[in-house]
Amino acid sequence: MRSESGFGAVLLLLLLMATVSVPAGAVGAEPIDEVLPLRIELIDHSNHPEVLITVSVPRELVGKDIPEDQFAVLDGRTQVIPEVTRLSSDDLEVVLVLDTSGSMAGAAIEEAKSAAKAFTAQLPTGVRIAVVGFGSEPRTATSFTTDLAVADAAIDRLSARGETALYDAVAAAADLFENEARRAVVVLSDGGDTVSGSTLEEAIIGLLAAKADFYAVGLDTSETDDAALSRMSIASGGALVAAEDPAALAGIFDEIASGLVNRYLLRYTSESFEATEIVVGVAADGILAQGSERVNYPAPPAVAVTPGPPVTAPAVLDPIAPPTPIIAQAPGLLGNKAALFSGLGAIFLGSIIILSLLLTSDHRVRLSRKDKALSSESDASGVTKRAILFAEDKLQKGGRRSGLGILLERAGSRLRVGEFVLMAFSAALIAFSAGYFLGGWLPAVGLGALVAGGSRLPLQMRANRRQKAFADQLSDNLQLVAGSVRAGYGLVQAIDTVAGEALPPTSEEFHRIVAEINLGRDAGEALRAAAERTQSDDFTWVVEAMDVHRQVGGDLSELLDSVAATIRERTQLRRKVDALSAEGRLSAIVLLSLPFGLAGFISVANPGFMDELFMTGIGQTLIAVGLTLMAIGVVWMRKIIDLDY
Repeated sequence: MRSESGFGAVLLLLLLMATVSVPAGAVGAEPIDEVLPLRIELIDHSNHPEVLITVSVPRELVGKDIPEDQFAVLDGRTQVIPEVTRLSSDDLEVVLVLDTSGSMAGAAIEEAKSAAKAFTAQLPTGVRIAVVGFGSEPRTATSFTTDLAVADAAIDRLSARGETALYDAVAAAADLFENEARRAVVVLSDGGDTVSGSTLEEAIIGLLAAKADFYAVGLDTSETDDAALSRMSIASGGALVAAEDPAALAGIFDEIASGLVNRYLLRYTSESFEATEIVVGVAADGILAQGSERVNYPAPPAVAVTPGPPVTAPAVLDPIAPPTPIIAQAPGLLGNKAALFSGLGAIFLGSIIILSLLLTSDHRVRLSRKDKALSSESDASGVTKRAILFAEDKLQKGGRRSGLGILLERAGSRLRVGEFVLMAFSAALIAFSAGYFLGGWLPAVGLGALVAGGSRLPLQMRANRRQKAFADQLSDNLQLVAGSVRAGYGLVQAIDTVAGEALPPTSEEFHRIVAEINLGRDAGEALRAAAERTQSDDFTWVVEAMDVHRQVGGDLSELLDSVAATIRERTQLRRKVDALSAEGRLSAIVLLSLPFGLAGFISVANPGFMDELFMTGIGQTLIAVGLTLMAIGVVWMRKIIDLDY
């Protein structure tokens, strides 16, 4: 479930504290020094008006004696003091599944083992723990045990080697459960499956059959592929947490352990109906934890209406009563061709603008990957999640997922491939529906196809702008790298230093280069990967020059100064070409816009004047010929102003 943040969370928090009147010592009755998110695990309103809410309190409240009257619920506009029950951990079974493939060798496996032992140490006495390691095949290091020393010894025996049998390991973990108890599967992996005999669907079915809570930790390495873990999390209603480096594993495992053992069940009777916002708060020792969730209650019961006395028809009808006149209706808005075409254009433009805004939205940048994963991806409904999974699966089978993923990466978008496809499909569906309503099947199909075909255009434009910005910044940033190397920094340190001072997109790409090198990727490979992402010829030459330098030696700072000077001259030449060709580009825009603008103006000023062009066969033929000639002209003009140098 999601926790509100930002202005919305503050507003809900103030509403809760201002409107919920509770007994002494309850929420808001003592000074609040810190506000933390409260995780809402489940809201069960299947027996409405009875509502059951399962929440996990944050780590800062672990071990504190929280009285029942410290919990408060705001159900719509109704204040509620719920009946509170702390869920016991005595019947909890946890399977800890650790990736021990070859890609985890070194610091990654050691940090993973250390975090796993710290995780088991936080679980209360009596919790049954099993440990499964997986490389080329899953191995049960220890079956369920309540002895912490046995679990730690099993974790210590794990070693990194082999391929990655993720699906087999998850299926094996689901089969380990023995008792009717609370169940949880915690998986740590750094990559996608390579050798499993089971499929992803079979692993998901095993999780659902075991009715286990699912927690996944994706460790970023050179072989990272979180797609499978993400699909498991969505399908099972679990959580996926991304670890930027092995050192972050300890904190992530602490959060998971806290969520497993610090659960409370809140029970109350609701007076609300239909769509309702629920806010839950708990306070103790100066700490206020709060979270909110929107639910859809059943509709209110229908009010019985008592029928009145029957109405009888008049005994005698007037035979000479005049007939009711038939009033001819004016054609209205849809009968006006100018309004019709203007509406189609406005709907198409609106769809493109909405899609562009969604693609360029930076709300994902403001949230860390950990925060998004801990929210259990609950911003999408269950139907939306299944639609995203379906789209990604079809793209994968059709071989088009990687190409679209590369384009999203080039554009710097945080969207997943399935999310982008779902958004494009939604925009095309809106355009199709509007076209059908306004003009029938032909405009509907044309408009829907136009929006679907143009959905990649905003993404491509953003990628091109990002590529151009990187090229414009490259010479100055290379000069800074050369200066840092001359001052005694290593190449990686110099790149990291410049990444902290440069503007996007250079800062983003340089930070990624440093992160990949720190995770064990070869420096040359990381630089070449960045050159492929940015599609910059200049940066490709820089990488090739660095490769030559590593082979023959020499002064790297002088080499970078020389390359930077060459790139600066190329950039100046490119800008000069852009300035000289600006008139040609503007002429192309004017010539392409003029026919459509003139046709629109005439359609509004004198609607009947354009009928001969739009409604006759020869007029439609002339339109087709004109559009073909315009397409040829576009290609011709692009060749004129697209100079190679």
